[in-house]
Amino acid sequence: MLSKFAAPDIIVFAGSSILASLLAFTSSKFSLHTAWFVTGAAAYACVGAIAVNWPLFSVPIADVLMLGTLACSAYCALRLGRARG
Repeated sequence: MLSKFAAPDIIVFAGSSILASLLAFTSSKFSLHTAWFVTGAAAYACVGAIAVNWPLFSVPIADVLMLGTLACSAYCALRLGRARG
């Protein structure tokens, strides 16, 4: 059922993650915006995955991995913002 999300996740989530890392290494002024875009993409994927597996933690490994991905994306965006600020 989640396979229909594979193409958008690969294109948007993975592609923007690669772009964000490249922009962060080159100290681009757009790196922080791209990092927050990645966090938004992670939030969208997390909510979608949890909605399919509702109630929460009915499929614990999937929910933990998605929540971990969201937490790590937000942490990286916050750290990048502090480093740039």
